[in-house]
Amino acid sequence: SKETIAAWFGRKLTLHQPSLDQIQRYFEKSGRTMTPNNRKQAMMPEGAIIFDNPNGTAPGCAIQQDGKTAIMLPGPPREMKPMFDNWVVPLLMKEQKQTLLSHNLHFYGIGESSLEDLLRDMMEKGCNPTIAPYAKTGEVMLRVTARADTAADAEALMAPALAAIKEKAGAYLYGVDVGDLQTAAVRALAEKGLEAAVAESCTGGYLAKRLTEVSGSSAVFQCGVVTYSNQMKAKLLGVPEELLQQYGAVSAQ
Repeated sequence: SKETIAAWFGRKLTLHQPSLDQIQRYFEKSGRTMTPNNRKQAMMPEGAIIFDNPNGTAPGCAIQQDGKTAIMLPGPPREMKPMFDNWVVPLLMKEQKQTLLSHNLHFYGIGESSLEDLLRDMMEKGCNPTIAPYAKTGEVMLRVTARADTAADAEALMAPALAAIKEKAGAYLYGVDVGDLQTAAVRALAEKGLEAAVAESCTGGYLAKRLTEVSGSSAVFQCGVVTYSNQMKAKLLGVPEELLQQYGAVSAQ
């Protein structure tokens, strides 16, 4: 890809010494052997803007010429995503005379089609701001985006739309710009000064896993107990054996 894009712009590939030095340091730190193809990663198009890669070996770069921009990034998400946020977005925003601003609204307990039905008129008529639905595992997200001269103007454009969405579907809205359900849960516990502990069976510890994925969860999460057998439910959690016999382990009781 790099050779093809460089050739299209009429650029030669040259060794970018700072990138090579960083790649060598990466291999020394990890105790792995650097191979010739890793050196090739430091060959960059002449005059390119170089993006550092502290999370891997291959640097990224951008070529800008004749009103066109080509951006090349490493493939692994853990390398590509930080590079996109730290380098690509600021580079592209320099070219913008206006500001794009978004808010993500997270909904639980309602499907994408039902939410879209509630807000169809707003979605169809929305031009600035726009309202776009995203289906995610177990939840739905709406992204409201406005374009304006300043961030404050964009916020002002979005305010009526955000208020209207909350009025129509607020019963299912669990957070704005919270990231995901477990982050919202940990934040809510911290704000209320509460702590949580979980007893799980069929989920096999998954609830505890999701909660502890969140940075700072140790301040609100006490422990998790996975009791898969009926014997352990009775022994560790004090669930009456007669209740288990009468209703079964998978029951409201």
